[in-house]
Amino acid sequence: MKRMEIMLDDVKEFYEKINNNNDIDQTIFLPKIFKFDDETLQNKGLTAHERMVNIRDHLGIVDNSKIKNKCVIVIDDVVTSGASLFFAYINLHKEGASKVSCMALTKSIS
Repeated sequence: MKRMEIMLDDVKEFYEKINNNNDIDQTIFLPKIFKFDDETLQNKGLTAHERMVNIRDHLGIVDNSKIKNKCVIVIDDVVTSGASLFFAYINLHKEGASKVSCMALTKSIS
């Protein structure tokens, strides 16, 4: 299991404990809501502009039925250019999310 999935499982478990399993059906955790298509380039070595174009053209949402009219929190492990979070925000709004908040655990320094 990848570190982000482990962290999301921990957040979900904590959420369930503090809510005593009440209203948990109102909150869903979707660790794999985004997908990159097969044409996506590795961002390593790309300029900031190239990263933006790469992510813009290749980031998609797996199942938009689960986000329509929902408040969505996107958690990324590392932000370098911000392209993934930026286009996650844009795509979620396009697909009907009512509110989107984005955050990252750390920022890459170069």
